[in-house]
Amino acid sequence: MTMESTEAKHSGVVHWRWQRLSGVLLLPVALLLVFELAGILGADYSIASAWAGKPLSKLLLLAGFPLLYLHGALGVQVVIEDYVGEPASTRLIKGARVLAATAAIVSVLAVFFAGG
Repeated sequence: MTMESTEAKHSGVVHWRWQRLSGVLLLPVALLLVFELAGILGADYSIASAWAGKPLSKLLLLAGFPLLYLHGALGVQVVIEDYVGEPASTRLIKGARVLAATAAIVSVLAVFFAGG
């Protein structure tokens, strides 16, 4: 067995574990977030802003955005590796991932620093 095949297997196992861990962690956060958001369905901006200012809401949003991004990025990576063969397309998709990560970070910071 070569060093490259060992590294490739290790990388796949690590990726698989992170995908499962992020999914397991995301499940309760997503369920609580859906339950909380159902309570403000149809609310105006001031009510939604007040909701986002609550400690539990901030915790759900601050945990939810990074977990959702991580889980989604890992899934997209698998799709890229399995179905996208062209290097230009792969670079374009990876660039989109960077933009999505930036949007996720900005969203988390906006929630954290927003007054409620």
